[in-house]
Amino acid sequence: MSDSLWSFDAQQPPARDWDEESDEEEEERSEEEQSGPRLTSPPLPHESYELLVISCDAQSNAFISSCVLRTDGWTLVGDVSCDGQRRAECEGEHRTEKLCTLHEHSKAPRTLIGCCSFIPENVLYDLTDMFLKYASGSKGTDTLPEKQNSSLKVVILTSLPLSSYLSPHSTDQLPTPLVRSLSTEPYLLTLERPAPQLEVPNIVTGIAAATLTECALQSISATLLLSYSSLSSHDPVTISSFFKPAHLTPMASLLRVSPTIYTQPQLVPSNLYC
Repeated sequence: MSDSLWSFDAQQPPARDWDEESDEEEEERSEEEQSGPRLTSPPLPHESYELLVISCDAQSNAFISSCVLRTDGWTLVGDVSCDGQRRAECEGEHRTEKLCTLHEHSKAPRTLIGCCSFIPENVLYDLTDMFLKYASGSKGTDTLPEKQNSSLKVVILTSLPLSSYLSPHSTDQLPTPLVRSLSTEPYLLTLERPAPQLEVPNIVTGIAAATLTECALQSISATLLLSYSSLSSHDPVTISSFFKPAHLTPMASLLRVSPTIYTQPQLVPSNLYC
């Protein structure tokens, strides 16, 4: 009997093996938890923001830089970067781990601006969730999710090539740049559309779509401005296309600089063939 028991006991793995396995599991869980985007900035603000503006590409970033951030009162509060297992995917061809820079304005309306660069698909909703949590401030962590951003307003800016716009008419007959919008129901209850609604079957993807979707799920007042351009690189005409519809959104008070400051680049003649 005792031999049988001893034989059974001898087959049990040593206690240290279980400890090593549990340590490995904890390390794996820790790596998974750290694999999402990380905010490399000071802790959450004590006060929530009234307005969150997200620019999603080079065109909208140029607009924010030229027509908003040139004014006084803006502070760079930090940036968002990829950590852990997702870093390699974030770097990819772009060779960068910085996803977004954050700027704030403490005066009314208290505003947070996120200027995004390349965002990998596997961190879209993590980044959107981080935006909304940061906008709600540290006080929002003690309240219910649906009440964290009850007074928050969100404006999203992005652009697409005109060739991707689906229309029964020829793109040659369409004005360029062409601006369309999408808004959540809470936004339309108090404000008008800043631009004509984006027609089906046109779609929006990336961080712009992820943010608008999450705002709709949380009943947050949000609107998206989409500019279609026939040019691939950012240009004065496309950048200034955001100016007029943005004046019809909650970010109107932030626009201090007229888009007329843009001038077409002048080509310097070469004397190679003189």
